[in-house]
Amino acid sequence: MSTYPTDAACAWSPDKTLWDANVHGETPFQREVRHIQAKAICATCPVGFECAQAIDWTWDEGIRAGTLLPEKKTAARTARARRAMSVSQ
Repeated sequence: MSTYPTDAACAWSPDKTLWDANVHGETPFQREVRHIQAKAICATCPVGFECAQAIDWTWDEGIRAGTLLPEKKTAARTARARRAMSVSQ
């Protein structure tokens, strides 16, 4: 049985920036190549399902569970979370 996140394929990657949405100074082509590399690692991950289930409001951007969350969608989620928190207080 695998344990998340200890057994995650990304935990063993020497380049932790692969999963970042943006890296300062990179070109769009470099970003695309980096994201392709990250998604390829995610595709081999033994805990991909657990990773996908762990995605919550703290996931702001980048690659998680082999998926890139668009910045536009991130802004919408953040706004909804803030509204929900202000209503519950």
